[in-house]
Amino acid sequence: MLLRIVSIDGELYSGKVRKVVFPTPQWLVGVLPGHINLMTLLSAGRIAYLPEAWEMTSLEEFTEKSKKIDIKWGLALIEDNVVTITAE
Repeated sequence: MLLRIVSIDGELYSGKVRKVVFPTPQWLVGVLPGHINLMTLLSAGRIAYLPEAWEMTSLEEFTEKSKKIDIKWGLALIEDNVVTITAE
């Protein structure tokens, strides 16, 4: 699955990932390859993602190994195995 994270300052990340988790006004959304298409607002919090080259065997390992980006707000679009996040 391809993840692209962009901000006003430019691209923060672009690459293949195993999993991405982001905050919405209602809950945390976890996205794995094959996720249904979705568009949602993002709330203040942390985006966490695991690059495809890294292995993950448990939730604890994801929490420990994942890369993280703090955001104030944003928008996420999941479409055809591509997750595009525009955030500040």
